[in-house]
Amino acid sequence: METQLRYAPTRDDIERLTPGFAAKELFDSAAQSAGFERGSRTIRRAMEKRARKHGLKELTAVISQRPQELLDSIEGMSADAGQTCLQARLQGLDAQLEALARLATAWAEGDLATLRSHPGDSAAGACDPRRLASDPEELIQAKSLSWALWHDNADHALSNNASTFAIVPLRDLLRRDGHLSRLRQSGYEIRVL
Repeated sequence: METQLRYAPTRDDIERLTPGFAAKELFDSAAQSAGFERGSRTIRRAMEKRARKHGLKELTAVISQRPQELLDSIEGMSADAGQTCLQARLQGLDAQLEALARLATAWAEGDLATLRSHPGDSAAGACDPRRLASDPEELIQAKSLSWALWHDNADHALSNNASTFAIVPLRDLLRRDGHLSRLRQSGYEIRVL
């Protein structure tokens, strides 16, 4: 596999993964080789370090409703769906990395217009777990429960603390119906600095 040799030459386990998981691993390896780290991991480490330094408590919004069944549902995707995901992820990988660079620049410069106008990951539709899972409705319900819990925790934290931090995927933060919108609907004032 040419992409594996180019972006993950030391990974000998890629070919044993299901196509959907292989697609994710190859994309992550390509992004890392282009100088990008997985943002949530990097941000989470920095936040945890600061929280420990100041003796703050971390609250994680995670649901534990049959996680193994949800994983089994994703792993139970059809071979065709997994292959479609892999092909979509690998097609135009260099262009996807260039788009990541543009987004990183927009983020660093605070260019919200560019961040909002980005069409998103071109492979997202083909690799959407809700589309690939053997029981997509269960994944949709789990995600809905998870975000409801996140909002409850955010509301509690904002009501009871002088300052609060949250780690949220940028795409969820900037969506018109995303977290900021829901917080605004709950009566919070949202200001862009």
